[in-house]
Amino acid sequence: MIPTLKTGSPAYYDGLHGLVPCKVVSITGPSGRPSSAQQVNLVVTRNTRLYAPGYRFSVWALHAIPPKAIRRRKYSTRITVYTVESDPV
Repeated sequence: MIPTLKTGSPAYYDGLHGLVPCKVVSITGPSGRPSSAQQVNLVVTRNTRLYAPGYRFSVWALHAIPPKAIRRRKYSTRITVYTVESDPV
């Protein structure tokens, strides 16, 4: 089963300084494969080097990853295929 990014679910923001744990607040745009046409609003859930808990920001769906789409290995982290489910209009 392919992991899906939904409103209210946990996610990771894929930024320049690694994966940042977040929660999805809302998703706008078409459902389906992640693209730059979808905007995802996130709120940080855990303290990191650059982000404090409660910090809110908006990113493309390409940079918000559901936890089940992340494969961690000894020396690398791999992001697998996932889908995005938009909020109903």
